Amino acid sequence: MDHACSAVDAGFFLGGYAPGTEAVHAMLALMICVSVIFLFFAVTGLGEKFHRFVPTVLKAGIIMGAAIAAFQSELDRLETLPVTLVTAWIVVLILMFSIPFKRLKDTKLKVILASNAILVGFIAAAIAGVISGEISFSIEWGIFVPQFGEMIATLTPWGVGFPSFEMIIAALPLALMVYILVFAWSYVDRGSSLYH
Repeated sequence: MDHACSAVDAGFFLGGYAPGTEAVHAMLALMICVSVIFLFFAVTGLGEKFHRFVPTVLKAGIIMGAAIAAFQSELDRLETLPVTLVTAWIVVLILMFSIPFKRLKDTKLKVILASNAILVGFIAAAIAGVISGEISFSIEWGIFVPQFGEMIATLTPWGVGFPSFEMIIAALPLALMVYILVFAWSYVDRGSSLYH
């Protein structure tokens, strides 16, 4: 099975497998690849050299592609949750990219809001969604006992087995994109801007 892993839609990789054991194997393959890559770069200290080696345009494309994919997946729900989603988008965009917001004096509140922009967006969306009637919450008190046995049997390599070598190889490009997404901005902060 040939899979194209693209930053524009990582769902191509996981979506190409049948729900159930095959999809769990694909997710395990991705988790194994990501873990090995992170450990390799952490232990060897080659992470910074890798980020210097990857062309700036490619890093920017991966980051932009991931943002487009995330935004695109939300467009499908826009008809049913217009107020909720638009509220979340506006709050997050203001906190992350607004020039007037960045020009405000650095206070403790501003730092907390900016560093938790997505959480603040979720909270604002939840409030707007409840007020507009688009979403509702059913909160019940009680003790939830996780089904650990079922989870181990259906979602772990000890229950469903390890993925095939071919599946692990197919997951490598996406795992490298995950590594770039996670650490690219830390190298931007050090002065190696993606936009030079």
